[in-house]
This record gives sequence, C-alpha cells and structure tokens, in this order.
Amino acid sequence: MAAGLLCGLVVNVGCGAGLSLSTYGAELEPMIAALDRGDSAAAVTLLNERLSTAPADHADRPLWLLERALAQLALGDAKAAAEDLAAADPMLEVLSLSPDAPGELASWLFSDSVKRYKAPAYEKLMVNVLGIIARLGAGDLDGARVEAKRLHAMDRYFDRPTKDAAGNDPGGVRAVGRLLAGLAFELSGRGDVARRWYGEVTTVSEGRPPKLEVNVSPPGGGELVVLVMSGRVPSREAQRDGDAHIVVLGAPGPQHPVTVTVGTDDTRTAQVLASVEGTARKVYEEAKPTMIAAAKTRARLRRAASSLGGGSDATVPASGSAGGWGKMLGGLVARSIATTMEHADVPDTRSWHTVPARISMLRHGLAAGEHRVIITHGAHRQEYDVPVQVGRRSLVVALLP
Repeated sequence: MAAGLLCGLVVNVGCGAGLSLSTYGAELEPMIAALDRGDSAAAVTLLNERLSTAPADHADRPLWLLERALAQLALGDAKAAAEDLAAADPMLEVLSLSPDAPGELASWLFSDSVKRYKAPAYEKLMVNVLGIIARLGAGDLDGARVEAKRLHAMDRYFDRPTKDAAGNDPGGVRAVGRLLAGLAFELSGRGDVARRWYGEVTTVSEGRPPKLEVNVSPPGGGELVVLVMSGRVPSREAQRDGDAHIVVLGAPGPQHPVTVTVGTDDTRTAQVLASVEGTARKVYEEAKPTMIAAAKTRARLRRAASSLGGGSDATVPASGSAGGWGKMLGGLVARSIATTMEHADVPDTRSWHTVPARISMLRHGLAAGEHRVIITHGAHRQEYDVPVQVGRRSLVVALLP
C-alpha cells in the first residue's frame, strides 16, 4: 500500500512539471518561415486559424494579435494591421525589468507559459509606434494623430524603462515615435504642430540627426516619403549559467542597408531612424544582473530541496520497518520536489517575434507623374508604382524581413 501511494504521488508531481515548458517559439516557426519566403498570406492564414480556435482569454492572444499585425503589414493590409495593434494594446501587460523590481522579474523569469504574456516597456511603446505607421499606411490620418497622442502618454509613463543609465534613448525608439507623430501632423497639413513634434527629436540611431524637412518637393513636383520596417528583433532564449536558468536575446540578424530605387538608376539609402534591436539589447543588459541573481537564488533552493532527500540512493527498507518506509518516502518526495523545480525553472521565452529590428525613412522630391519604386533589404525587395502629384506627398510603407 505504501509503495502504491508513493508511485501515485511521484507520477502526479512529474505530470504537473511538464506544463512549464514554453512552446511558443516552436509553434510560430511555420508562420516565420512563411514570412521569410515572402508568403505573407500564408502567415496571416496560420495566425487566423490559431486566433479563431483558441479561447478568447488564452494567455498568448495579445502576442498572436501583434504577430498577425506585422504579417498584415507585410501583406500590404495596413488597415487590418492597425486594427490588430489596437486590439492587442489594452491586453498587453507590462513587465518591469528594473533592478528595483526583483520580485516581479523573478516571477516572470520562472513563471510557466500558461500565464498572460508580459511585455517589456519598449514593446508596449512599439505598439503605438507601429500603430502610427499602420494608420498612415492605411491613409487614416485622424487615426494616426490619435496614435501619436497615445504614444505621447505612454512615453511619459514609461519615461525611465526605455532610457539607459545616462538618460539617453538607446536605439532611438522614443525619438522615432516623436518623428512619426510629427509626420502624421505634417501629412495632415498641420505643419506648425509637426514642427513642435520634430523639435522634441533629440537623438536617433547612431547619433545622426534626422531629416526633418517639412517639404522637399521640387517646383512643379511632389514628394515621395518611404517608411521601411526591416529585420526582426532576436527572440528570447533560455540559457544556463551554471545550474541556473536565465533569459537572453538570440544572436543578431544580418544588418543590411535599406535602399530605395526610383526609376532605373536613382538609388538612395534610407536613413535608419531607430534600432529597436539596440533598445532591446540595452534593456536586457541592464536587467541581466538582477535576472542572474534571481536565477541563482532559485538554483540554491533546488539544491537545498535535493539535499533533503539524502542523495540519489533510495533503498527499500526491510518488511515491517515503518521508520524506514517514512524515511524513504520523505527522501523521494524531496527529490521529486527538486526535479519539479528543475522543470519549472525553464524561463518564459515568449516574445513578440515579428517586431522589426530597424525603422528607416527616405524623403525624396520627384517630378509629377507615376514612378516605379523598388525597396531592397538584403535579398528581399518590394516594388510599387507610385503616383506623385504637384505639391502633394505620396507615402509608401513597407515591411521586409
């Protein structure tokens, strides 16, 4: 009877431990592969199936909406992308990666993947940054200005978590938000408000000043404005540090310049306005000491639980030895707890896989008429036929892997 009870206990504990293994990245692989081969429609279909079959309160629903928003942008459906971003925004809980919040960080680090996803502050800001881009791409200038105001509110709320220790804006996520807000008002014919937004842009990626011309149209011509999102921020990965588990960002992807060719021989390089990857790495580097400390504390607890079991030997006591059975049961339970903790300590590696690594822009005055525009990023390219009208601005929004 004692042996039967013991086996039942160990089986139940072991079954529960498996729930903590995160499979989000593996589940997304077909969708990412579709985007990489340029089949955005297949990526959207895969995410549609997941969203339509999962419960409305599924823990990963905010992430799926964000992933689908970027797939919709790649497909060229900016309106649908804006709707997905707007739907995900209120669902997205924010994680503090500040060293001042070790308890929340440890809870996130070792939470199992059935809990609601929590995003770093820069991802929350990127929802509004990309919301402005999507609204602009859809021709919804009113919506773009509303997103600009939301971004301003979020930017003030997350003042510290997106800055480095010196108060700078690593990667330029905050700067590009202000620049895009200015662009939304500029395209709306509100040049005075646009200049105020532009006046708040103090830094951009690599320390270069942004191009803030409010109108570069030549006489008798118009202006081409190209916004390009390229690459992807590396996903989170679990990594061992001794017997502790921590979360790191994966290896950086290739960094190709974004080029824009108008016609047959007018090729220019778009300016990088923000390196979202740079922001992500800076945030994680600042959080890393706290993560390591939390992980090592958890590892010590596992070792302590294991030591209560008296090592790995477990001999069956002689018949009738009640004390022996109790000692054996206690040892096996202690080791089962340690094993369960080991399985539960697989960090939550969920992240927004499709968030772009960089945002670039090109402004180019052109003669009136239709122009063939080719945007290239590494081996990926997209082509557009863009009409340019006298005194008007023509906007192209592109997303390339």
